[in-house]
Amino acid sequence: KAKAPRLMITYSRKVDGLDQRLVKFAEPADIRSVGLLTWEQAADKEDDQWLYLPAAKKVKRIAGSGKKNQFMGTDLAFEDLRPENLAAHDYTISGEQVIDGAKCWVVTATPATAKEKKGSGYSKRVIYIRQDIYFPVKTEYYNSRGKLSKAATSEKLVKVAGQTWRSDLATILRLREGTKTVLIHRKRTLDKELPASLFTQQGLKRQVGVK
Repeated sequence: KAKAPRLMITYSRKVDGLDQRLVKFAEPADIRSVGLLTWEQAADKEDDQWLYLPAAKKVKRIAGSGKKNQFMGTDLAFEDLRPENLAAHDYTISGEQVIDGAKCWVVTATPATAKEKKGSGYSKRVIYIRQDIYFPVKTEYYNSRGKLSKAATSEKLVKVAGQTWRSDLATILRLREGTKTVLIHRKRTLDKELPASLFTQQGLKRQVGVK
């Protein structure tokens, strides 16, 4: 059964080269202001994530073992919403493949640290990266038993700044469950100064509206 469309607002900034991201739901009303705050940490540390549920008026830290769980009934896991931690994975180019007429490198990513192996729900990911724009257009996720469990595709690619590309349409499909989540990007605002206070647990509690 299809769920009602949800509207999310995402804020991001870099601090000393590390990402801080805040995701807030604006619609529908029953989940308005639910939020997820992610702080990327250095290679030898685990990224921090906190979930805010307005109904409980409580901020909950997502423990390492909980990051493999699904996020708010979507087909995204909490760990899918983290920045790509290059130091916590090993990457191997295993071939090439053409997707939608574009040549892609086929890159296999496997957890490289004991912490990542324990906390991740994936034994490996196979990432298809377009060679002309260096953008991942498809990712296959393999569970702890080595079985393909999920696939994500990125379409409607747009150049947003310089040589930076983004996707306006992403689809995430969980194979065993037969469910999918479709992400449609409606609007982007770049190079806007965001206050540091927004990316705190107190900022996570702030109410949001639709603009």
